[in-house]
Amino acid sequence: MVWVLFLLVGVGVQDVATETPSSSVEGDVAVNAVLRFGIVAGLLLVGALAQFLFRFLIYERYVEDPLHAFVDLCSVANVSLLSLPERYSGVYLHGVSWVGGR
Repeated sequence: MVWVLFLLVGVGVQDVATETPSSSVEGDVAVNAVLRFGIVAGLLLVGALAQFLFRFLIYERYVEDPLHAFVDLCSVANVSLLSLPERYSGVYLHGVSWVGGR
């Protein structure tokens, strides 16, 4: 949302939805609501696509999450685990993965 607002207001992309799409026009200029919606929706979709590609292509491949890898290891090894990190709380990992199912 911050990047969309930066592009709309900071860079001046919001002026594209006016009748005269140039940033040199001062004063009250009529804004087309359909164009404004299209610009904002397009920027949000581009931002969501960029986040998805970053997570899929870079983060999940090169940045390893040790807890997620450990849960996957317990699931593949078919091992259940009870961890009690504090006095009155704990975590139970049920290591059975139901790929085929019954």
